[in-house]
Amino acid sequence: AASAPAVVSAPAGETAAETRWSMFRRGLWVNLLNPKAIVFFLAFLPQFIRPADPLLPQYATVAAIKAAQVHIFPSNVGWWDYPAPHCVLGVLWTAKTLYPERFTDVDLVQVADEFYTRYLGHSFTALGGRL
Repeated sequence: AASAPAVVSAPAGETAAETRWSMFRRGLWVNLLNPKAIVFFLAFLPQFIRPADPLLPQYATVAAIKAAQVHIFPSNVGWWDYPAPHCVLGVLWTAKTLYPERFTDVDLVQVADEFYTRYLGHSFTALGGRL
C-alpha cells in the first residue's frame, strides 16, 4: 500500500500545507539561483575542472573531497597503490576502510608485518610503517 506524502503542518491561521518534495524543490531553486553561490562556484571550480575531460567524474571527485570521503593510503613503506607485490596490502586496506564491519577480524598491522617479514626480511613495523 502506498503511503500518503508527508505534509508539514501550517502555522495557526494558515490553511495551506506544503509537502516535503515542494519544500525540497523550493530550496533547490533558491540555492541554484543564489548569486553568491554562482559566483563562488565560477571562481572556485575552474581550477579543478578540465573541460576536455569527462565532467561527471571530475565533479564527483570534488564532491567527494568536500564531503571528506577521500582516503589516502597510509603506508610510508612502499606504494600500496602501485602495481607491485605489496599492492595486495592496499587492496586489503581499501576493503577494511570502506567496509569495516566486514573486516573486523583483520589486523592490518599484523598482516603487513607478516607480509614484509616474509618478502623483505623485516616487519612493516620494524621498517617504520604506520597506518
